[in-house]
Amino acid sequence: MGSGTGTMARVNGVRVGGKTGTAQNPHGNDHALFVCYAPVESPRIVLAFVIENSGHGGSIALPRRGGC
Repeated sequence: MGSGTGTMARVNGVRVGGKTGTAQNPHGNDHALFVCYAPVESPRIVLAFVIENSGHGGSIALPRRGGC
C-alpha cells in the first residue's frame, strides 16, 4: 500500500495489497467494501469486508480491518 485510500492497511515489514470500494444501494446508504491480502509476494492471508448501509469503503470498511 503505497498510496490511495488503502494506506491505512500498511503493516510494518509486510507488503500488503488491497482495494477499497463502494457499492451503490438503491434502498438506502451505500455499502462499504475493502479487500486485502498479504504478503504480496506470496499471499497467505486474505480478508474481505462488506459493511452494508454504511457509506464509502475507504472511510468505513478500511478502518475496521484491525491490521490486515
